[in-house]
Amino acid sequence: MLWEVRARRSEIEVALGYFASAHARIRTAVAWLEDQRKAVAAGEPVDGELQSYNPGEHRILWQTWPD
Repeated sequence: MLWEVRARRSEIEVALGYFASAHARIRTAVAWLEDQRKAVAAGEPVDGELQSYNPGEHRILWQTWPD
């Protein structure tokens, strides 16, 4: 493919890193939401203030530059 010929491998790796990070954060958010769904199903209160949600060391796209 033409884009593979013209693209720099290092830049492809950077982009793939962004997607991998986003995928990991989405998995974390989905797991937290599943816990909240289970709480609702059990008649327990949900964490509407997000106190139990741990964002971890996630850096958003414009913060994810090589250090």
